[in-house]
Amino acid sequence: MSEPIIKIINSGYIWAPLALTGKNYSPKNNLLLEIEEGLIVSMQHFPESKLSELQSAGKPLYCLSRGTALIPALIDAHVHLALDGCRSDFLSASSGHAESKQGLININLKASLAAGIGSLRDGGDSERINLHLGKKGEQGNTLKPQVVATGEALRRHNNYGIFLGSGYSAPEQIEPLIDSLLYEGIDQIKVIASGIVSFEKYGSVSGLPPDNEELAFIVENAHRRKLKVMAHASSDNAVKIAVQAGVDSIEHGYFVSIETLKVMAEKDVAWVPTVIPVAVHAAGNLSKKHREKQGDLITSIYQEHLEKIALAPSLGVRLGVGTDAGAPGVRHGLDLINEMLLYSYSSLSNRLILQAATKTNAGIIGLENKVGLLDLGYEARLIAVCGNPLDDLSILKNIKVHFLPGQ
Repeated sequence: MSEPIIKIINSGYIWAPLALTGKNYSPKNNLLLEIEEGLIVSMQHFPESKLSELQSAGKPLYCLSRGTALIPALIDAHVHLALDGCRSDFLSASSGHAESKQGLININLKASLAAGIGSLRDGGDSERINLHLGKKGEQGNTLKPQVVATGEALRRHNNYGIFLGSGYSAPEQIEPLIDSLLYEGIDQIKVIASGIVSFEKYGSVSGLPPDNEELAFIVENAHRRKLKVMAHASSDNAVKIAVQAGVDSIEHGYFVSIETLKVMAEKDVAWVPTVIPVAVHAAGNLSKKHREKQGDLITSIYQEHLEKIALAPSLGVRLGVGTDAGAPGVRHGLDLINEMLLYSYSSLSNRLILQAATKTNAGIIGLENKVGLLDLGYEARLIAVCGNPLDDLSILKNIKVHFLPGQ
């Protein structure tokens, strides 16, 4: 994957031979966008032969070459900027002191930008590095995706996720913890409602089941502070409890039943399935860690997950796309496209998958009506690719230009 050209555009024009516009990704030929204060303020058909007339307008003009398409920048709805996905286990992926993490954060942000990711949501780390370094970044550094931060995940001390959050030991500690996160500038709350999927026994998930009342208390307090809640939940039981508690999105959701998906649709709870953190254990370097029977089990787990993903839209579930980047074997940036390609194996259309990774993800991470569409009033977070991704999603692996509004 070659590095794209990064263009900061606050005021000017972008001309595209092909652009995928609006909620339905309607193709428009020879489209001219006018940008003011980083927003798309006009869109019109404009013949290539007349582009010279704009040279005297006094604004920058960016003309894309024939054969390229302009689309909204991608969104990864679930990453961990403070984790190194090149490591083979969670312990080593999360190792290192906070003061040494700035380099890793910068590498991960740069990789995300190169993959056409204009916005992302971080699922937390125990030292809140995603908030202090990821969201704020280096002073004066504007060349990065916008980061929706959770700080650290809320979890019981005796439950899974010590590297995601410091934990609380009693319910009375929950409100002060949420307030401290809000004071530091978080955008959403992350809560741990289960452990992780076992590769030893099909359907088994580590961790203790969440306390119904405690989880509902967290959600109530978060919503009162206008904060959405993303819930790490695998196993049908954990997902059910999280949905009944009123969370806004289910992260992972392995082994979720069709009945529970129907309830998620009824309650408008979004789903970010994260297939690739399991799939990478069935192929590639990480597969060498597992016995042959384990490999077969892992394959069956993620293939069953893809079957549920294929059903979700028809059941009315809002389907997002997230990678869990930073998890063992899951790379920041490029693996978002690989996650989307896994979705395509589930028989979902390229259009629906692209919408999930842009428009739907924008709503999930709280940036609806701002990003995720190429339309009037939206930020000029856009990417140019060779070819039409509605025909072939794999072309997203080669971003030519990444437009960003000034930050």
